Amino acid sequence: MNDASGPTGPPLRARSHTLGRRRRTRRLVVAASVTLTLGLAGVAVAKTHTTVARTGPISIKAPTYSKGATGAKGSKGTSGSKGAKGSSGPTGASGPTGASGPTGSTGSTGSTGSIGPSGPTGPYWIPPATAAWQWELGHALNFSSPSDLGTNSKTDTGAAAPAPAIYDIDGTDNPASTVSTLHSLGKKVICYVDVGTWENWRPDASQFPSALLGKSNGWPGEQWLNIAPATTGTPGTNYVALQAIMTARFQACASKGFDAVEPDNMDPSENSTGFSITTAQNNAYVEWVTQEVHSLGMAVFQKNYVDQSAALVPYFDGVIDEQCYQYSECGSLQPYATANKPVLEAEYSDQGAKPASYCAAANAANINAVEFDTSLDGAVRVTCR
Repeated sequence: MNDASGPTGPPLRARSHTLGRRRRTRRLVVAASVTLTLGLAGVAVAKTHTTVARTGPISIKAPTYSKGATGAKGSKGTSGSKGAKGSSGPTGASGPTGASGPTGSTGSTGSTGSIGPSGPTGPYWIPPATAAWQWELGHALNFSSPSDLGTNSKTDTGAAAPAPAIYDIDGTDNPASTVSTLHSLGKKVICYVDVGTWENWRPDASQFPSALLGKSNGWPGEQWLNIAPATTGTPGTNYVALQAIMTARFQACASKGFDAVEPDNMDPSENSTGFSITTAQNNAYVEWVTQEVHSLGMAVFQKNYVDQSAALVPYFDGVIDEQCYQYSECGSLQPYATANKPVLEAEYSDQGAKPASYCAAANAANINAVEFDTSLDGAVRVTCR
C-alpha cells in the first residue's frame, strides 16, 4: 500500500517536499591426692602373783590378784603430709606454616564489544492517547496564519474544532524559535525527519554515500535508501554512515527543543527500492531509530508501516498513519489503541476522504482522525472531534 504508482498516478503512500512528504512511519587440671596415716599403740596388761606360809590347818585363801594396770592409750598417729602438686607439662611446639601455592597466570583480555545505543538522558514526553493535532509540512509555520495554526478549523459536524495541542512540523524548515513559541503556548511539537529516502534539497544531501541511493520513490528529488543494517552479518561502512547522518538529524531536533520525532518513509521493505531489504532488517533499523531518539530525550512515533504495528508498538510512543480508512487497514493500528498510545490518523480531502464516512468509527476506536489536503499547508483541517 505504498507509492507504487509513481509520480504520474495518485500516490498511495508517499509524499513530496512540494506536495508534502511521504508519512507511512552475598586447664590444665592438677589433682593432688592426700593420704592420711593413723598409728595406734597397743595396750599391755601386767599380772602379779602372791605366796602365803602355812601354820595351822591349812586354810587356803584364795589368792587375790590385783588388777593389772590399765595400759596407756596409744598416741594418735600423725596425718600424712600432702603430696606435692605436679608441675605442668611443657607446651608443644607449633607446626611449621606450609608454603603458599604458586599464583595462577592472568587470563587473556577479551575483545571489546561493539558500542550499543546510548541510554535515555532523562524522561521524555509521553503523548496522551487523545489529542487534537495539526500537521503542517508544506512550509515553515506562520504564527500569523490561523490556517497554519489550525485555530480556525471545524469538526465534521461544522462545530468549532478544539485548538491543536500537538504540532507536527518540519525539523529543517522551522527554527528553534518556532518550537519555543509553541511551547510558550502550552503546545507539544513533533520534528518531521525522513529516515528512509534521500531528498536532494536537504542540507546534508551530499553526505550520503551514493551506494545507499536506490530507485525513485515516485516524487521529484527523492530516492529510496538502503536501510538494511547488514548483508553479511556485520554493518558495512555505508550503513554506519547512514546511522551517523540520521543521528545528526535527531540531534538537530533535540537542540531545537522538539518533544518528539516523526521518522518518515520507514518502510522500504514494503516498496520497490532497488535493494533486497527484509522485514527483519527493516525492523532492526527502525528499532535503532527509536533507541537513538529516546537517548536524546524525545518521544518517537511509528510512521505508517502498519502491518508491523504489533511487533513495533513496544518501541514507539504512538503512531502517525495516513489513509487507514481509505485503504481499510485501521484494524492494524489497534495495538496502539490497546496500549493506550495515541493514533494520529490523516485522511486527504483531495483523495476523496469524506469525514462523515469514518468519523464515528474513528471516535469509537479512539483514533484521532483529521482530514487534511496532501500539501499539508494548513488549507484543510477537519477534525472528527
